[in-house]
Amino acid sequence: MHEEFNALTKQHTWDVVPKSEGVNVIRCMWLFHHKYRVETQLDFRCSTSDSSLFIFHSGAYTAYLLLYVDDIVLTTSSHDLRNRILSQLKDEFSMTDLGKLSYFLGISMQRNPNSTFLCQKKYAEDIMQHANMTQCKPIATPVDTNSKHSSSDGSPIADITLYRSLAGAL
Repeated sequence: MHEEFNALTKQHTWDVVPKSEGVNVIRCMWLFHHKYRVETQLDFRCSTSDSSLFIFHSGAYTAYLLLYVDDIVLTTSSHDLRNRILSQLKDEFSMTDLGKLSYFLGISMQRNPNSTFLCQKKYAEDIMQHANMTQCKPIATPVDTNSKHSSSDGSPIADITLYRSLAGAL
């Protein structure tokens, strides 16, 4: 974590400033708008469906850049376009190309010649382990849908932090 913070500071990705009074802190957004050669400009547009997804489209060339904190997933319509974008990013930022994507944000990716398979099995298993529920028997619906409860029934949750962590992971 300390190394990532130092890299972000070194690259002038952000400036640490005191929180203004009465202002809520929200997640940061990043926009990649970079000149590529003198005569051509790579202009990524922010997706209307996901503020972390940036799209480049020019003629037959298309690129999708997904940004999550300091991780980038890039897919392009050609190897040449991918190499050009990576070269520009490396010129601008300290970064490492980790090669073909195999796992990102809880989703594993498996490729074969005709398709790509996305799976969240490991992510679900990690949540089950975090909740100490790996030995539980599976059922179709883990909640009694006919049960009637009120706010005064039962005892409060012993570890609210664990509950919030599990709810947030879903």
